[in-house]
Amino acid sequence: MYEVRYSTRAVKSFRKLPRQAQEQILKKLDQFKANPYQLGVVKLTGFSEAEYRARVGNYRILFAIDKKAKSVIVADIRRRTTQTY
Repeated sequence: MYEVRYSTRAVKSFRKLPRQAQEQILKKLDQFKANPYQLGVVKLTGFSEAEYRARVGNYRILFAIDKKAKSVIVADIRRRTTQTY
């Protein structure tokens, strides 16, 4: 079982989202507790903020996985645009 931790940037971004998007993202993050290496999780290359991203509707969860500590560190949550990555 993995622990989900949030950066201050992720918390700030999450609070700005519409309620429906927040609920969808929380549901996805609950799934990360059991298995962060799910279908749809993509490893990012050349992106210093996070190692992976997951798609939730029009939003992207940017995160890293610490295997030793068994935790998922959410770096940011962004709306998908041409400048997201």
